[in-house]
Amino acid sequence: MLSGDNGILQKATDAKTLTERASVVEQARTDVLGYQADNKGGDIDKTQLKTILEKYFDKVPDLTDMGKDAILNTELHTLAKYGTHTITVSEIYNGNFKGEIPKVTGNLNDDEIAGLPNGVVEIAKNDVTNTTIKNNDNIRAVITGEVPIPNGFYYVGGTKDEGVVISDNVADSGKGTSHAITQTLVGNQFVWVPVPNATDFKRYEGYGYQTRQDYISSSSEPFEEGYDTEVSEYMSMYNSVTNNKGFYVARFEASQGSNGYESIQGVYPWTNIPWGISWNDIGTEGCVYQSQQKYTENIYGVTSTLIYGIQWDAIMAWIDSNYITGNCDISNSFVAASKKVEELTITITGESSSTVKNIYDLGGNALEMTMEMNRGDYGMVERITRDNISIWYSPSGRCGFTPRSDIKSNTCGFRTALYL
Repeated sequence: MLSGDNGILQKATDAKTLTERASVVEQARTDVLGYQADNKGGDIDKTQLKTILEKYFDKVPDLTDMGKDAILNTELHTLAKYGTHTITVSEIYNGNFKGEIPKVTGNLNDDEIAGLPNGVVEIAKNDVTNTTIKNNDNIRAVITGEVPIPNGFYYVGGTKDEGVVISDNVADSGKGTSHAITQTLVGNQFVWVPVPNATDFKRYEGYGYQTRQDYISSSSEPFEEGYDTEVSEYMSMYNSVTNNKGFYVARFEASQGSNGYESIQGVYPWTNIPWGISWNDIGTEGCVYQSQQKYTENIYGVTSTLIYGIQWDAIMAWIDSNYITGNCDISNSFVAASKKVEELTITITGESSSTVKNIYDLGGNALEMTMEMNRGDYGMVERITRDNISIWYSPSGRCGFTPRSDIKSNTCGFRTALYL
């Protein structure tokens, strides 16, 4: 009597099951490839993937708010007409989702860049669009309009035109730039100043040489007779700005923190600080030295300095392009001030809700020392302050300041800048 071979029958059944399963996976993969072809070989978005999965599987979860790992590890059960099979999403698609950025830390390697969709590393897709990712020793990612986000910093908000704000604290990431939000931010903040044309990146004379301080007939930068590395530091800054088409300026006047200067809201500016010991010695207590001590660790992709006069003029030109031609009027109404200098009362940073390009107090509160120099009466070397709204009628105006450790002022502070 022929009883059959149950082992052979089981193997046949298993083979049929595997064939059915493979067929479903292959059909779904083919659909994925179709979407990718439409996207010129790029990634598909979650909505497209959900549409594909619903053709073959029961109870496809809502993918909208699911992270990449959660989606790819989801187990799906086939529709009845395809048999009974359990298949994970990763068997069908294991790439990135269009508009969603994989978690990447540190510098981007070539293989990581190759697979990245549009967006910014560690930044939600709703914050920015049409992003270019660049591979650079110091630049972590580049957001809309070719604004670099350096290592150690996070995109807070803003556009290239209105002012992209970054912070050195991840807790501020993506929160936005409104005055109300700014009052809740915890990190040091900086604003990207675009410098699109290298030929326009220069100092502009003629602004601020009005009657009350007209003994400053000219000023210069860098100072050839300054401290030993002054010229080389200037050239490093200049080359970086022209190569990267911009730099970061502190969003606030510098304040004194437990670990050097800070650029935060709601504190008093760091005044009563000298420029340095003398015109050719920055010492260790003045604002030049203090500016240089920030972000020296390898995790940061920037160099911090006291703001240069050429950078101050670049900010003015960004605010009003007519600054370059000498036909603009940068006035108190144009650049918001919390307090006028002539009131001799310094208030906390960002007290006023008014900003220009997301920068606070460019035209008021403390006077701000720069790296510029001037030979004053009898050949005495002076350094320059800007932000002189009440004296000069313009925040671009220059006023002399003696660079000596015993010369300090309770109305004179400083602002820093970062270059890549």
